[in-house]
Amino acid sequence: MSTTAPTTMRRPAPDRPSRAAPRAVRQSPATALRDVSAMTGRELRRTLRSVDGLVTALMLPVLIMLVFVIVFGGAIEDDGSYVDYVVPGILVLCLGFGSATAALSVAQDMTSGTINRFKTLPIFGPSVLWAHVLASTVRNLVSATLVLLVAVALGLGRLARQRALGHAQAALLPRFEVDALSRVGDLPRAGGGGVR
Repeated sequence: MSTTAPTTMRRPAPDRPSRAAPRAVRQSPATALRDVSAMTGRELRRTLRSVDGLVTALMLPVLIMLVFVIVFGGAIEDDGSYVDYVVPGILVLCLGFGSATAALSVAQDMTSGTINRFKTLPIFGPSVLWAHVLASTVRNLVSATLVLLVAVALGLGRLARQRALGHAQAALLPRFEVDALSRVGDLPRAGGGGVR
């Protein structure tokens, strides 16, 4: 004879909430934009509070550029035009540092449980990732601006401006020669009037 335990349905106590999945809340574009801006502000504050992040994002590209231009640049070219070749590479380096910083901050949010806490809030889901991307963009713009300011102080574009002036003179010189040669026929001749 087998005895089976009676099966009873357990209902949650009236004071305890049920464990049903939360309903998805539809967000308007305005609330999604508000959530993205709030998360972007959070990420920018984290950047400002992190000294090593600021040094990596802002000062390291400038210092690397200074080393390449001042230390190695004199050995390669004496006229100082080496900065024109180094700056594009340093700007790409800024982008690489910026994307690595964004990836590290996303990984830190994932491992620390911050993303899990954000999942429980009624916020726009991708706002955290959008915030990391936008904060990385702001960091990259500030870093690139700083690199360009230091590069201009080191003489960026001086040789390029001289070359452009030389190219403009070379482009205009044939025009002046043709113009001058066409006027030769208008000059009065020694024996009489001009050519008609």
